[in-house]
Amino acid sequence: MKKVEDKRITEKTLAFTIKFNNFIVHNPDIAKKIPNNACIIFRDNSDKKYNIVSGTLASQAVANGETCISATPTPKFNSWRIERLIHA
Repeated sequence: MKKVEDKRITEKTLAFTIKFNNFIVHNPDIAKKIPNNACIIFRDNSDKKYNIVSGTLASQAVANGETCISATPTPKFNSWRIERLIHA
């Protein structure tokens, strides 16, 4: 079995480009790589969980400051906080 690492970065931003069921989320402040086998669990403002699973991530992302991303074509998902980042 592979070791699973749970990195909590709840106080930081995850700004990234992702395609998930034709749902594009984008922020141009891309700087730090996150591996494609990562699994990211988000909560939105209503505290609902959203799972972004392996293979859906773009090759680069950045994490710093408050969580705020832009979303297309669903602008209501414009404020997220990251709950945990798991590397498979």
